[in-house]
Amino acid sequence: MNSATRTVEDWATSPYLVFLTIIATLGSSGWLVYDVLSEKPGAIPAISTSLSVIVFLAISIYSLTIRSENKNLRKIAEIFGYINSIYREKLKKAFGGDTRMSDEELMQLESDCLFSICQRIALIYSKVISKDCVVTIKLLVENDGVKLAKTYVRSVTDCERDQGKSIDYVIQTGANTAFDQACMPKPDGSSPYFCSGNLTKIKKSEYANQRQNYTTYYRSAIVVPIYEISVEKADTHEYMDLVGFLCIDTKSTNRLKEGFHVHMLTSLAGQIYNFMSLMRGKYSIRQEVSG
Repeated sequence: MNSATRTVEDWATSPYLVFLTIIATLGSSGWLVYDVLSEKPGAIPAISTSLSVIVFLAISIYSLTIRSENKNLRKIAEIFGYINSIYREKLKKAFGGDTRMSDEELMQLESDCLFSICQRIALIYSKVISKDCVVTIKLLVENDGVKLAKTYVRSVTDCERDQGKSIDYVIQTGANTAFDQACMPKPDGSSPYFCSGNLTKIKKSEYANQRQNYTTYYRSAIVVPIYEISVEKADTHEYMDLVGFLCIDTKSTNRLKEGFHVHMLTSLAGQIYNFMSLMRGKYSIRQEVSG
């Protein structure tokens, strides 16, 4: 939110403005009643009363909207807490017992956990934008030297877009703009991402997608990488230790936007990276060797 927008919001939600609007409405109404009773009706009281009522109603509606958003934000905080508890319980199950789990069991545990996480992320964004969302984790895989983004888990089972032949999205070739942009470093050093509030308005020359009928399933989307920066390769095109992508989309337009929508998803992708690194043995405890 820029400073101008914040100033307008602060002004619109100010209790002093609400108080002055009520006083103006009552004063204008009293003036109008007085003119009617004195049989000297004028245009100014009627106009001022109408304007005061309109402003009062607009402020009331806006205040109710802000109140609803604040209520949803409190619920979102609870969901974030539950997401953390899911990670804690799954990690405890994987590494807290006396018996070591097999690789197959760990992978199944990881998949089950991330499915639950995707469901909660979808719930968070559905509360934020008041529309149903689909959240997907795509893994980075290589096939004959070609890098692909392959669907790992979604927030919904038996998703309609998965019916028939699944699509493995080729990345870093120009075939899929969203994944390509989510891999490109930002000039200011911030986390890369792709975000479009209305995919139907993007020119075909500026947006590529291997799913030909993608607007049937989503019209607004955000894609962020599940990654960390590789210090050793910081100056090369392989600067990212990329595991995959965290994606969210909705069929409604102008719902998912840049700003905190992207920041939240980036933070959630960071959690996913750490969890998957633990589950897959990338993170380990270094033990000192006594000599």
